[in-house]
Amino acid sequence: RIKAIKDRIAHLERLAAKAIATPVEERTIETNGIKIVDNIEAQRLQIIFNGKPSAEVRSELKKNGFRWCPTNNAWQRYRSNEATRIAKEIENANQNKQRKKS
Repeated sequence: RIKAIKDRIAHLERLAAKAIATPVEERTIETNGIKIVDNIEAQRLQIIFNGKPSAEVRSELKKNGFRWCPTNNAWQRYRSNEATRIAKEIENANQNKQRKKS
């Protein structure tokens, strides 16, 4: 148990070092009113919309494990490659929907 705790502390220290080394601007992707933030400190991938997303988008977010966080005003889930992939898919789907409206 002690080894597991030491390993966890080492892992958290590596994450903290990475968070300090990478500016927030480099961890943020912003397009067409959607901001995707890789929040290393909180271990979350966050999606921030300009306004309330459509019911269809909210349903897709929930289906893929994103939850609304009123404290951060963002949809978020734990960081992972899968979370990043899904966030980009949702962003692309939202862009395509906006193009069709125009």
